[in-house]
Amino acid sequence: FARKCDLDNLYAQLSALLEIRDMAGPNISLGLLRGFALSPDALMVMLRDISTRNAPRVIEFGAGESTIAIAAVLKNMGSGSLVTIEHDPEFQQKIARRLGQSQLASIVDMRLAQIRNYPPRKGFAAFSSYDLDGIDFEFDVAIVDGPIVAAFGSATRLVPLEWCASRLAGCGVVYLDDAARPDEKKVVNSLRATIPCI
Repeated sequence: FARKCDLDNLYAQLSALLEIRDMAGPNISLGLLRGFALSPDALMVMLRDISTRNAPRVIEFGAGESTIAIAAVLKNMGSGSLVTIEHDPEFQQKIARRLGQSQLASIVDMRLAQIRNYPPRKGFAAFSSYDLDGIDFEFDVAIVDGPIVAAFGSATRLVPLEWCASRLAGCGVVYLDDAARPDEKKVVNSLRATIPCI
């Protein structure tokens, strides 16, 4: 049986999906926004933010459907840039092919970042995450949707979040997908204790 909250959520997701498709344009083929992909309502919040900025510089950690949607919105705006950090070379190539098919490849700077092991820190057990040494970009909007906690440890998103927080300035914003999950909450709380801007 469906509850009212289930129907409300379904309506919100469908409404957001329609708005995303309008913003991306009729010639952009988006895959499923389910599973590991950002949900339509979360992606919509980010796209609305990006679309209100003048030549927004966007960085995302974790390629996927969001990469296609953000690139399409930036192309339609006629300004802005997107840097995408991905750890899986095969998945990176898959997204790169789709960007090419949609004539969006020139909008996105796809970067491959290796996964490396990190020792215990800030109360977290040892974990794996991106090796971000040598990666340095200014950004207006950052999206942290990777790496995957189940594969790399409960603190895996600590590294990209620290990277973003250390570069956060002005009217910049950082979005964390799955922020309501216990592991992500612990990571955010640990950063709040040491970085006053969070």
